[in-house]
Amino acid sequence: LLVALSLLVWGSLLTWSHTDPTLSQMPLGQLPMGQAPAVAPSNAFGTLGAGTSDLMLHGLGFVSVFAMLPFCFWGVSMMLWQRVSRWRSKLVLWLISIVALSGALAAVPTVSAWPLRHGFGGFTGDFVYALAAQCLNAINAVHGGTAAGLFLFAGGTAALLGSLGAG
Repeated sequence: LLVALSLLVWGSLLTWSHTDPTLSQMPLGQLPMGQAPAVAPSNAFGTLGAGTSDLMLHGLGFVSVFAMLPFCFWGVSMMLWQRVSRWRSKLVLWLISIVALSGALAAVPTVSAWPLRHGFGGFTGDFVYALAAQCLNAINAVHGGTAAGLFLFAGGTAALLGSLGAG
């Protein structure tokens, strides 16, 4: 089930389009309650896939691709050995990795073709990166932002590897 869920989410992310009708595309006063959108989404998994991928990309940016990786590994572990060893610590490391890596991707300048309001790390990454950069700017105002991005990347990568069981 975890492997299938990971594959479904990855499929919805691969077929995401910023033009799909989702909640982020509609003004708050015009949210359709129980109505089908006027335009069919181009996402391979329909409205649910479009909404899921849109929410993940707005919230986490490109880290959404890595967000499902541990679930896939845990699913394989459950198929082979009927359990996930140290699952509590792996779950905590997964949460840390997602937050840290989204902050690291927010440090990367966006290109003009990027269709979202937030950077490559989503709104979570923008917040985490701004907080880390502000703390490190107190030490070195010139390189605080770069150092914040590098620290977040190193910590997030280590936490992601730990959540996969490689640490």
